[in-house]
Amino acid sequence: MSPPTPEERARAKIDAMLAASGWTVVSRADYRADDPASAVTEGLMQGGTEADYLLFLDNRAVGVIEAKRAENDLGPEVAAQAEGYASHPLPWVSPLAVPLPFVFLSNGDKLLFRDLRAKGGAYETRERFPTPAEALALLGLGSAFGALPAFTPHERRALRACQTEAVSALERSFRRGDDRALVVLATGAGKTFTACTFCYRFLAHTPIRRVLFLVDRNNLGRQAHGEFGAFRLTASGEPFTSIYEVERLSADHATARASVVISTIQRLYAFLTHQALASGAAAEDAEDEAADPAAEDAAPAVAAPGADAALPPDHFDLVVVDECHRSIYGRWRAVLEYFKGARIVGLTATPDERTEEFFRGNVVAHYSFDRSVLDGVNVDGRTFDITTKINSEGGAVREGETVEELSRRTGHKISRVVEDGWDFTPSQLDRAVENEATVRLVLETYRDAVYTKLYPARKPDFSALPKTLVFAKSDRHADLIVRVARDVFAGQSPAFAQKITYSADDTEALLRAFRNDADFRLAVTVTLVATGTDVRPLEVLLFLRDVQSRTLFTQMRGRGVRAIGDDKLLAVTPNAVDGKRLFYLVDAVGVTHHDLWLGPASARPPSPNPPFHLLLECIAHGDLTDDNLRLLAARLSRTHHKSTEPQRADFSALCGYTLFELAEGIVRFLERDDRAPFAPGGPNTARWPLVAPLANNPDAREKLLDLWAGVLTVRLPGEDELVYAGFSRDEAQGAVSAFQRALREHADRIEALRILSQNPAAPAPITREALVDLRDRLLSLDPRFAAPTLWNAYRTLAPESVEDLRRDERDLLTNLVALVRHAFGGFPRLVPFPRLAAQRFNLWCGQPQNALSEPQKRILREVTAYLAANGEIPEPDLRGAFDLTFRAQALAAFGTPAALSSALRAYAAFLLAG
Repeated sequence: MSPPTPEERARAKIDAMLAASGWTVVSRADYRADDPASAVTEGLMQGGTEADYLLFLDNRAVGVIEAKRAENDLGPEVAAQAEGYASHPLPWVSPLAVPLPFVFLSNGDKLLFRDLRAKGGAYETRERFPTPAEALALLGLGSAFGALPAFTPHERRALRACQTEAVSALERSFRRGDDRALVVLATGAGKTFTACTFCYRFLAHTPIRRVLFLVDRNNLGRQAHGEFGAFRLTASGEPFTSIYEVERLSADHATARASVVISTIQRLYAFLTHQALASGAAAEDAEDEAADPAAEDAAPAVAAPGADAALPPDHFDLVVVDECHRSIYGRWRAVLEYFKGARIVGLTATPDERTEEFFRGNVVAHYSFDRSVLDGVNVDGRTFDITTKINSEGGAVREGETVEELSRRTGHKISRVVEDGWDFTPSQLDRAVENEATVRLVLETYRDAVYTKLYPARKPDFSALPKTLVFAKSDRHADLIVRVARDVFAGQSPAFAQKITYSADDTEALLRAFRNDADFRLAVTVTLVATGTDVRPLEVLLFLRDVQSRTLFTQMRGRGVRAIGDDKLLAVTPNAVDGKRLFYLVDAVGVTHHDLWLGPASARPPSPNPPFHLLLECIAHGDLTDDNLRLLAARLSRTHHKSTEPQRADFSALCGYTLFELAEGIVRFLERDDRAPFAPGGPNTARWPLVAPLANNPDAREKLLDLWAGVLTVRLPGEDELVYAGFSRDEAQGAVSAFQRALREHADRIEALRILSQNPAAPAPITREALVDLRDRLLSLDPRFAAPTLWNAYRTLAPESVEDLRRDERDLLTNLVALVRHAFGGFPRLVPFPRLAAQRFNLWCGQPQNALSEPQKRILREVTAYLAANGEIPEPDLRGAFDLTFRAQALAAFGTPAALSSALRAYAAFLLAG
């Protein structure tokens, strides 16, 4: 190796000086837009000239460096050369100004600098290059976030591309002076790891000293705390928690002084307003259970903490809101904005209008679910419908039927014979009527389909049932599902089916077991595992609960999308030889077949307020304001309409009046213009008779509360019948329609489509390269255009015309040929090409005019296998497809090169015409 030239020695010194000041030295080919400060070597300028170095800050060109050998004294001619470059940047390098402000001259030993914005300024000698932060300050763009270093190669390897892009975009936003930023990352893309990354970088390299990390629920707070403890992408490689204190907010005020404080917004508000905080996982779970999301959205906004708040407004420098699609921007907004001056970062997979409004439209990163599937971060899903008569149409409680009536309020249960039958709707199932037969039928149908339709490649073994999460309507419903599941999957471990709800003991231990234990196969939840929780081996979601909110449904669906390595899946699901290539959503309630609601909280109906028991207490004490009377009448009327006739009769027997009579009397009074006004503390003689039957009768009030809470009618055991069990026709039709549109739109733009569309019945030969290009182009248009997904969609719509793909046939390129020909009308029946080719081979050999010898049949059989696997016709002399020995045998079998070539061409045309 020759010694370095003087120019190379000078460049090496300049590179080292730049790196020491925090600049990344890269070639033009290696430039990265997300590097905060880059020095690009041989930077291209107008006229095809090249500056020795072109300096970039935040992806904008700001200066040039002219490099010379050590003996060059950097005189006026060098300055003129550098300033000429600075005056002629290319427009696409986004110059900060023209000429570029900064000009540096260096020979490796000496460094000169001039700011061209200062007219007539002279070159100054500098000891070093300015740091990126100093350069930003010189440009008047100074920011506390200007000193953030570029990602190291090790950091880039440890982070997904979507994560580095999100962190870089967030840092650029803060450098611009934004104080709110929204990061949208698909479920499974690693939002918490991304947050750990930028929290560490901000704490290590900026003035930020304390971070508030808000989570949706306490169990997610425990999960986030664990992720901060496991995060080692630090300068020293030590865990985050070894460098910075991370605490979950508790009654101990010391926890609020940690570098990272993790809390729910409800717990934070209680802390700020000096309310008692319960401790322990069980108490936190009770907190979560009490915080109903729908009620939270509709409840009145809380007031901002006052002057006596437990923490001052400047306590936190950064607020991170995880899963920020909740009511945090509605009811709790004043709490979030209490910390004046703190920057706020939102993390979500499902933003809505409220979210984007709060962040002033500053969405700095948006990594979609479809993109995550293409990148292999997540797996796509497929819907399998189970429709029963009662789940789809409702049913009837018949006269003479024996049922149990369970008070939702007290748990009191009575058995009775139904005197007057009544109908119930699907929405009332498991809320007003419990029909065990429906749960049993759904679980039996799932059991029978799991190894025949969902996972036919796996050895049937219910002790290795794909990890299944069932969404229930209530805690009682979850108990019923667990009990029936243990019966339907009889003979399994006691741990096989368990509920993970807030009423269960040690939910953290249950979640760990569901992730890691081979015995725990089927978990039932209501809301605890609906959002945020990471269970990568999960492969099936079974919906026995309908959802109206698109945001909540997306979060629930997201529990199944996370990819997992084959070895890790096999460790908990021993028969999963096919790996987790997709997840299944088993829809037993039609959740995927109706429009889902997405809108601001104000569009929701208001929740009842105050609680009914408190309203009745106020009434009994004579607080008979118009508002209280109006609310009482509304609740009496609603109770009347949702109660059965026997329940109404029981109430009137206790009260002396029917529910409707009481409500009607109040409404008539309130409609009078001359009604007597309410007098606090007075006798209110015109008002008191309206409520006296309740105010003077505690038993009637107790019965009213029972009816308001509702009675669950339990059928013993009920009945139901299966209407449909199979893959979603709606989903399949959507994929097929989109595929056919794409083929029409791109028929002239993709080579393989052009060939196949011209003569679908007998297309011209297609190269393997063209088929690979077709596969990649289709996937870039839509993840549903993967051949196995499309094949399944066509089979769902027309099972009589489509043969199933075997496991060894799923990834063949020739499946695309069959699909495209079928879509263009040239292939009426979808048959995997290896099977079709085998049939065509037998037909060819059976034709009298061919009269093939056994050696010739053996050659054509090998050619058939090659074409079926590769989608490509071998060259006439088999060059490139087979080795010399086989080619010699082929030539010997057919006699001459011309005879071999003719036979191969005729046979290939016959195969493709199939």
